[in-house]
Amino acid sequence: MSDELAGRVSETLSQLRLRALLVEVQDRIGEIVEARDQLAGSSRRR
Repeated sequence: MSDELAGRVSETLSQLRLRALLVEVQDRIGEIVEARDQLAGSSRRR
C-alpha cells in the first residue's frame, strides 16, 4: 500500500470514528434532554 493510500485510509477511518462518536454524543444529549423534560414535568404536577 502506498503512503498516500495509507494516509487516505487513515483519514477515512478517523472520520468514521468521529461520526460514530458524534452519534453517541447526540444520543446522550437526547437522553439528558428527555430526562430533564420528565423532571420538569413532574415538578409542575406538585
